[in-house]
Amino acid sequence: MRVLDAIAVWWLFQQRGWTDDLQGAARRFACSACRKDGHRSTPAIEVGRERSEGPQPPYPDEREWKRLVSRYRS
Repeated sequence: MRVLDAIAVWWLFQQRGWTDDLQGAARRFACSACRKDGHRSTPAIEVGRERSEGPQPPYPDEREWKRLVSRYRS
């Protein structure tokens, strides 16, 4: 199980031009242990309030984040 920060995951999807719906997002992730063995399975994604843990995708820089937030608020 891995808990990822929503902002970092959203930014990763924005940068790569991927759709950010949960069904599509599940196809982009795989268990790292399974990947080492050459297997690829689609994980189950759950939305929760747990704190993120482990390595995370990079966050947008502060200036970019403020610009994005203001664009989506208006």
